[in-house]
Amino acid sequence: MSALQSVVVPINRAGWPFIALFAAATAVLAFVAQPLGWIGALLTAWCIYFFRDPDRVVPTRPGLLVSPADGTVQMIVPAVPPPELGMGPQPRLRISIFLNVFNVHVNRTPAAGTVEAAEYRKGRFLNAALDKASEENERMAIRLRLDDGREIAFVQIAGLVARRIICHLKPGQVVAAGERYGLIRFGSRTDIYLPDGVHPQVIVGQTTIGGETVIADLGSTEPARLGRCADMTARTERARRRNRPPRLSGLSINRLLPNMLTMLALCAGVTAMRFAIQGRFEAAVVSVMIAAVLDALDGRIARLLNGQSRFGEELDSLSDVVSFGVAPAITLYLWVLAGAGTPGWIAVLAFSVCAALRLARFNSKLGDSDLPPTPTTISPGSRRRQQPGWCCCRW
Repeated sequence: MSALQSVVVPINRAGWPFIALFAAATAVLAFVAQPLGWIGALLTAWCIYFFRDPDRVVPTRPGLLVSPADGTVQMIVPAVPPPELGMGPQPRLRISIFLNVFNVHVNRTPAAGTVEAAEYRKGRFLNAALDKASEENERMAIRLRLDDGREIAFVQIAGLVARRIICHLKPGQVVAAGERYGLIRFGSRTDIYLPDGVHPQVIVGQTTIGGETVIADLGSTEPARLGRCADMTARTERARRRNRPPRLSGLSINRLLPNMLTMLALCAGVTAMRFAIQGRFEAAVVSVMIAAVLDALDGRIARLLNGQSRFGEELDSLSDVVSFGVAPAITLYLWVLAGAGTPGWIAVLAFSVCAALRLARFNSKLGDSDLPPTPTTISPGSRRRQQPGWCCCRW
């Protein structure tokens, strides 16, 4: 049993509804096409991985502050704690830990003490990597009085993808160091404000483990720890010698995720043609509908993640021509118009060409200031569903 427990990591109970939803979507995709089912299975496996809740070995020596979250130390700067906590206008040293979508998102209390305040504040959903996210984003702030009378604050901050902060702490509650207290779903940031005169024992770029990594020692006079991220320094130095930017500097999950959805929409459109050729016309229609849903989702997610790119724009155009121009035309021809002979084929060609021309005409006028203020919708793709003013922020 112990060997099994070391391999099978517990799942946080807040994740089970999402896992069930991903599994149901996988079953639908597998019914439409086996390759889509495998893609859904991979996404379901990622969802299970995201909500993992492993046990941690928490340091118990008095005076230690442990990391409230898994992630990467993004910045260590003086900052004023959230005003709703009532800790005054005096700046304190703030350690910001960024959590990407592959980190454990279960939050843990940094130290033992009594919760003095727990305040939720609505806000925006900016990129959690930005400094202003501490002030403008949705957040849940906790004020904790330690056993020695000093106070710290730690804050759950929602990010671009995160839309739900879960916190179980209430004023007056007594907590232990490393105790689970909440969860932020799908990418976020956690800030901790140190007492006056306390120096951090972590550096920017360091990876932290929630409930285990010591980020400060209240009883130590050791100065702030110095260091550097060796991998990033070496990569930057090699790039400087080659007179070019680091190879991975342009990659971002914010851009990869919408593009992946667009490619899934393209796969669904091509799969619709395959079903039509096999005579499975109902499945072909379902595939086109799935492509429409994915095409709508990729634009929304791109806006939420600020993941616009020229590459994504062109990929979306290609996907739309195939999924909503060619695939429906082929399906209609094989299902209804094949008996009409040449006129039926001409109708199919006209449909496909008109769809491509309409999209090309729209794309050529994206930067035209003379466009009317009312948006035009070609398909469920959100790049064509802009707000009045025609700001092209689909990709």
